[in-house]
Amino acid sequence: QAALQRARQGQGPTLIEIITYRYKPHTNNDDDSSYRSQEEVDEWRQRDPIPIMRDLLMELGEISVEEDEEIRRCVRAEVDEAQRYAEEAPVALPEDALLHVYGESPESVSEG
Repeated sequence: QAALQRARQGQGPTLIEIITYRYKPHTNNDDDSSYRSQEEVDEWRQRDPIPIMRDLLMELGEISVEEDEEIRRCVRAEVDEAQRYAEEAPVALPEDALLHVYGESPESVSEG
């Protein structure tokens, strides 16, 4: 509520850190049951901060079901567009794998 109040008073955004969990395997070829149990996944689902926050905002009357659905539609459209963009992008060259990973070294630093 404090973050919402600050935003409504024009005091800018607030960073809210939440711990989430990856429910799906890393890839289609990954058998995640080899390193985590279904019970672990189920436990994390019970404390997933996203539906917990959504439910709280609805309970407080800060958002409606319709607003939640619109937010979800907008997010889905953005994700779909990002996926389309990635799938249509040219294949990256192997020599570019480390581009934009590290900052440029200052000229005063030499390799030795």
